[in-house]
Amino acid sequence: MRKLFAASLAALLTASGSVAWAEDEQWPKPNEPQLGHHAILVEENTGFYQLFPSLFTYGGPVPGQLGCGALDDLNCKNADAIQFAANFAPCIDGVAFDCVEQFAIETSSGSARAEFVRYVHENHPNSFVGDDKLLSKSNGSPTVWRIPEAPHSAGNLYLLIAGHQGEIRNGRILSSKLFAQVVPVQELEGKWDGRDDVNGFGAFSKCVEKEIQGGYTQIVGCGGSAFDFGSYRCSIWEQDGTCLLKKPHRMGDAISLTLRLKNEPTGWLHGRIENPIVETSTQNGLTKLRVSAKPVRVPILYHGGTYVSMPIELQQYWDDCMKIPECPAWTRQAGSNPKGQPDGNLRNVQAYEDPFGDRVIKAVTKFAKFVNDTPVAAPSAWGFKTLDLNQNPVVVRCVSSFKGTLGVVTTNAIAYSEGPPQLVGGSLRYSVAGLHYQTDGKTLSLGTYDLVMRSDFARCIYGFSNAPIQASIAVVTVGGENVVATTEVSERNGWLKLAAYGFTFSEKEVRVTLTQIQEPRKVSFNLGPFMGRGAKLSSTQRSSIAAAFVDKEANTTATCTALYMKASDKSLALTRAKNACAYVKQVSPALRVTSVAKLTKTKSLDGRVTVVSQ
Repeated sequence: MRKLFAASLAALLTASGSVAWAEDEQWPKPNEPQLGHHAILVEENTGFYQLFPSLFTYGGPVPGQLGCGALDDLNCKNADAIQFAANFAPCIDGVAFDCVEQFAIETSSGSARAEFVRYVHENHPNSFVGDDKLLSKSNGSPTVWRIPEAPHSAGNLYLLIAGHQGEIRNGRILSSKLFAQVVPVQELEGKWDGRDDVNGFGAFSKCVEKEIQGGYTQIVGCGGSAFDFGSYRCSIWEQDGTCLLKKPHRMGDAISLTLRLKNEPTGWLHGRIENPIVETSTQNGLTKLRVSAKPVRVPILYHGGTYVSMPIELQQYWDDCMKIPECPAWTRQAGSNPKGQPDGNLRNVQAYEDPFGDRVIKAVTKFAKFVNDTPVAAPSAWGFKTLDLNQNPVVVRCVSSFKGTLGVVTTNAIAYSEGPPQLVGGSLRYSVAGLHYQTDGKTLSLGTYDLVMRSDFARCIYGFSNAPIQASIAVVTVGGENVVATTEVSERNGWLKLAAYGFTFSEKEVRVTLTQIQEPRKVSFNLGPFMGRGAKLSSTQRSSIAAAFVDKEANTTATCTALYMKASDKSLALTRAKNACAYVKQVSPALRVTSVAKLTKTKSLDGRVTVVSQ
């Protein structure tokens, strides 16, 4: 076990009085408490309520939000709604569902399985006990694992933050979202003395509770540590104050995670992963979800500065941002409310943006020129989570007919569309935005995009039969211009996979178009009679041929057979057959045609021309 202490880390990370970092994973959030400072940070992040288990109420006999220790305790049993966040424990010690069945790294030497070491929080103040019906009895916390056969640059410990969040009403889980994240880590000790501040917060993330009249427990506030701001980057803080430093992934090696779920959420997963393979199976009423994929580097956009020194364009951005509820406005000024302060010189704003949605895509595009189209860092990442389903009526109709994971969409773009790809004009469309260069400001940043979708779900969206599907993928600019990219299309084990790699960034749209590979449809018909001993096709005969070959693009052959009774009529019959097939070829040039004259003894068939195609 390789541990660091705060003093030795500081010596590693500081030089000439300024903070430096040897790894992109250790780029620290800047510590900027001064008035007038405005900063935007767009990066892949871990949701606050994914860092610890919690069971909170909304509505009920007591005002405010209550914290529960179980679904049937005083606080929860009369609540209108219950919000839960449950971390998945290993599938051991009687934990049967909503747990981690297997975690491994696929190395060149084979599959290196992870060994469970400990929970990050052995006894978190917001933890609860599940009823083993709706929620697993063990909702421990994020977990630490060891993989001796797959060490990273600073040891062999890995943090796994996996679980689900959702809402319970009337004894039923109405919504549930999966999340999973793997982080190589190194322990850092000696930073926290164990004491909470005046607001009740220490190093690790939690919600502070207080007992009120009637024996209820009310939530006072939620928060966590900023000890690492400006110095280093913790992936999570443990209860004893140990910081688990983020370290680089083994790039090129796939990580596989298998979850055993009682109720697999229906919907899409978004991943910060590359080349994903998704497998699902059901046994004894439980679903096994396995995701295997390589880690990917995701750049970070950061811009900060004082309001007075900013261009008017950015001053206007921040003034407008303060008026928008969706615009985040954290602050390093205790007790202040930046959205209530119209004077930019008298507020401190730290906008920690989630990397998805139209608004943040536009923000990345706006700030790109002010950061020279260059990210401050590009740390490695591996993780996935459930996305909200879009409201396209065609997609919604199909979703109601399916259960479980419908698809996975992944990208290394700084910002991306919220939700799965949108169905627009017959194409699945997905917007991404990023910076043009890598961290050196010179090397082009190249984008990755993977879409893995259940084949039967794709067929439902497009109304296709079970015939094979053809697909194409293109990357276009906002102006509709195609961008050069390496693309891949394949179908395997019931999953359709499409990928685009190597495209440069700014604001782009990825478009996926699916078409049905038509199956051959047999055609068999008789031409109308020829005039006398003529061989030329009439307009009626030509029309019947043209009508017969509508929507028969999948057919490959056609045979025109002319019948005759007298040997002297053989040449005329063959000419008629050739003329018929010549017009068939004109209507469907891809067909291979054959003309035949055939003797018959049936008077009623004399002179008939039959066309057969398949």
